[in-house]
Amino acid sequence: MPPTTPKKKWLSPKDYAKQQQAQAKPPTNAKFFDYKPRGAMRTLFGMHDREIILDGPAGTGKSRGCLEKVNMVCEKYSGARCCMVRKTRKSLTQSGMVTFEQRVLPHPSAVPFHTGDQEYRYPNSSILAVAGLDDPSKLFSSDWDIIFVQQTEELDEDDWQSMLRGLRNWKLAYQQLIGDCNPGPPNHWIRARAATGALKMLATRHEDNPELYDDVKQEYTERGRQYMSILDGYTGVLYKRLRLGLWVAAEGMVYEDVWDRAKHVIPRFVNAPLDKDQVPKSWPRYWAIDFGYTNPFTWAAYAEDPDGRLYVYKEIYHTKRTVAEHCKTIKEITKDEPAPVAVICDHDAEDRATFTRETGYATKGAWKAVSAGIQAVHDRLKVAGDGKPRLFYLENSVVEIDAALLNAHEPTSSESEYEVYVWDTTNNKKRGEEPVKKYDHGKDRDRYLVTHVDQTWKRNVPLNVMIPIITKSGEQADVPDELVRPSPWRFGH
Repeated sequence: MPPTTPKKKWLSPKDYAKQQQAQAKPPTNAKFFDYKPRGAMRTLFGMHDREIILDGPAGTGKSRGCLEKVNMVCEKYSGARCCMVRKTRKSLTQSGMVTFEQRVLPHPSAVPFHTGDQEYRYPNSSILAVAGLDDPSKLFSSDWDIIFVQQTEELDEDDWQSMLRGLRNWKLAYQQLIGDCNPGPPNHWIRARAATGALKMLATRHEDNPELYDDVKQEYTERGRQYMSILDGYTGVLYKRLRLGLWVAAEGMVYEDVWDRAKHVIPRFVNAPLDKDQVPKSWPRYWAIDFGYTNPFTWAAYAEDPDGRLYVYKEIYHTKRTVAEHCKTIKEITKDEPAPVAVICDHDAEDRATFTRETGYATKGAWKAVSAGIQAVHDRLKVAGDGKPRLFYLENSVVEIDAALLNAHEPTSSESEYEVYVWDTTNNKKRGEEPVKKYDHGKDRDRYLVTHVDQTWKRNVPLNVMIPIITKSGEQADVPDELVRPSPWRFGH
């Protein structure tokens, strides 16, 4: 006997109205604001130039302004095709997509997100797709009317130019590549491209953001006062860029004369998920760790090629998670890889014991001499006789972007620390004496690994001192230097 179809439950008009009202009620933690573009955002709405970038301090509403224009286009022009892009797809989930869903779209929205095709679909057949340059197949194989790039300063100029060829859908009278960015160094390609006239830059201010500034009362809102107090707490180059909106270089960068993102951050060898091996199986592997909880826990997997170059190919850079939680992730993303030759870490006995218990790998305490370690990393960053440095970072190696760090405009990876890792010149200290103890979590980790692989500690310890050796139990044993056979620096012959 065929199953009977359940009867529909009919509601009275009064009950139906209550049900619809309940479904339409926004989440209790959501806050919506009527949007009227101001300043540079208002200018953007009326511009048809092919390339436009909004720049300015953090929190001026640049992303929302761009997305409000994209949303207007999608609603106004049937069949319009727009795309929201960032350097990595996963970083959009905690940034641009949150802004779009919680600030731009009404609630409830008639614009659902289609997970399979990674796009928001409008009732008039317009779409807003989301994509990352780490997997650009959809971006480059489709036609678009407007492409919005969030945090354009993360891109290089070739990335930006490559997207221009996709502007060919012509549902609008103009086609446009727009972006937002926070200021960077004064010689950034964005500024150079604007100087040639190829793109237009629009400067934004905090007063342009209706969530932070009340245009009627001519004063900051409560949320605005809280946010500005956060920005006022920054120092150095971050204060100048994120609070004042200045394009300035960091003063006293520790690796100022050798760090070059274009040379040291290179494309991945394979286009595969991070839980798959990324480098040749024959290359020796090393792991290094700088423990943290409130400050970032940083772990990285390094591979050494036959010429002795080191490559960071997987990285964890995250706050507010326990060592045990990180170990679970590490085991998952390295399950197909050769075991590391060594695991080098700082000297926290409890964290080291937890790591060994959870992963099964013993650890070695790092040699923590700062000055000699910085010099060792400096030597690897220098371009060698073959035209290549000896330390590289593969693009998009971070397993999961820390949303809290991202939203606070803090570094989210080891390579993003370089421009804000500076010498301490307070209390009459001189450049080169010691670095500021901030934004150094990945830098410390890299230093631990480089000094281990290059055996820097053997070259920087007088013969009459005792070298600290960390035993498996985490205790320190002193061994006279004469009992340790010296080893030449690996690149010294």
